[in-house]
Amino acid sequence: MCVLQAGQDFWDDRSEEIDAALRTLVTALTARWGEPEAIDLWPYLWGENPAPEPMITLCQLSGKMLLWRRPEAGRWIALAVGQADPEFPIELLAAVGETPIPTPPDQNRRRFVLTPRGFTSSITGSGRRLREASLR
Repeated sequence: MCVLQAGQDFWDDRSEEIDAALRTLVTALTARWGEPEAIDLWPYLWGENPAPEPMITLCQLSGKMLLWRRPEAGRWIALAVGQADPEFPIELLAAVGETPIPTPPDQNRRRFVLTPRGFTSSITGSGRRLREASLR
């Protein structure tokens, strides 16, 4: 896992720059490897079995990641925007893994959409649909 871009201090709001960098990377990876899977990371924090690295670290920094699988190479790559704590800088993160992504504990299905204002998500579960506010 590595930090691709970060604010310098917690009061240094570079979120627009980081969102632009994320959109650029998402566009490039999608053009090369197809549409990403949106993975909700929160269930991995509360599951009975701990998630493998680098997912456990991503879970502690972000609530979601965009994942591209490379089955022929046996690897995956993911992008996430996260923050360790409100007083830490916002970071654009990239992670690569060779272990399969574990199935998360029971959860509602969540679909993330990248919009000009960041990620938004729709939650579907139990026959109803909810809209969440913009996510960071």
